[in-house]
Amino acid sequence: MKQIENFKIGNLRTEEDFGFQKRVETAALAMLDQESDKAMVDAYVAALAQFDAALKQSQKNSQTEAVTEADAAFDALYTNAYALARILPAHPTAEAAEAGKVILAMFDKYGSITRLGYNEEYGAAHNLLQDLATLTADQLTATAFTPWLEALNLACARFQIARESKATEDAARVTGLVKDARTAADTAYKTLVQKVNALCVVMGEEHYAAFIDQVNVYVADAQATLKSRATRSANKSTEEGEESTENGEQSTDTDTDTSNEYPIE
Repeated sequence: MKQIENFKIGNLRTEEDFGFQKRVETAALAMLDQESDKAMVDAYVAALAQFDAALKQSQKNSQTEAVTEADAAFDALYTNAYALARILPAHPTAEAAEAGKVILAMFDKYGSITRLGYNEEYGAAHNLLQDLATLTADQLTATAFTPWLEALNLACARFQIARESKATEDAARVTGLVKDARTAADTAYKTLVQKVNALCVVMGEEHYAAFIDQVNVYVADAQATLKSRATRSANKSTEEGEESTENGEQSTDTDTDTSNEYPIE
């Protein structure tokens, strides 16, 4: 008797899981077309639609615009502050000119950072602001740079707050919305498989054989993906274990077995 093969769908990555189930959905809509199949197919399609919606929703974030705007504000301020730093050494007042040379050297140390990725840009910005914080009160007063320093600190802080809010929202969406929707879709898939397998036994193979064969092809593909990943992980573990052992022999002449430090996924 034909049956849909069982496998651990939960071992697939999220996008792999969704891709696998979309193939099953397409086959179900095309092949399970009897009136008696409608309820179970509709239930499965509905669960998968929620999974799809959750994945799309997880790609959107209400803080994205705030991050972009905060970055643009900091970039504009940094560009103007750097431009000011370039002319300060030419200040007609000697004290201001000397202080200006110090400020310009600090900006030149990091250069034009506004086109870097967020991690690089704001890492450099953090370090620059730490350098600028060492300026004396006299240097800041002579160059009238205090408002610029305060504005740069505030703009950088606003960006970091917006970015943290975005990261928090992303994490909440992925671990909550998508996880729940995937669990529901996986359960719906298992229910569909159980019902089709049972109906095949009760009603005969004639109507369900083509669908079962098709899904088993998809299952074989998914199992091949999981097997390939496990093999790569095992090979990596072996290579790293051998490398660690070789390094140990060079330094201590003692073999070190690290093969169990990297479990197969």
